[in-house]
Amino acid sequence: VRFAAADLASWDAHEEYDLVTASFLQSPVELPRAQVLRAAAGRVAQGGHLLLLTHAAPPPWAREPMHHHEFLTPQEEVDRLDLDPGAWTVAVAETRERQVTDPDGQAATLLDAVVLLRRR
Repeated sequence: VRFAAADLASWDAHEEYDLVTASFLQSPVELPRAQVLRAAAGRVAQGGHLLLLTHAAPPPWAREPMHHHEFLTPQEEVDRLDLDPGAWTVAVAETRERQVTDPDGQAATLLDAVVLLRRR
């Protein structure tokens, strides 16, 4: 196993990986997210996987708009990647629930988008 941590907006490595993940890559500051995720997809080896985990909705305790964040559906995540459909297979594109404890100590449910793509 080998891990790499890098700024994908400027990373210029040429290695390929069997698994590339992006977990909750959502930010209140300007971020070229689609560009970064396409660059990450470009690092996936043939037969490898790209796994994206994102917030699919704001937490139920949020009272204000979430820093102008756009919560995408799993299919919207796939569409925004704009990858060659002949080169990728969608293995999973679904919303999943996750049980958490909110800031007041109460049980709450969060929604996460899970996208798993396989490079042909």
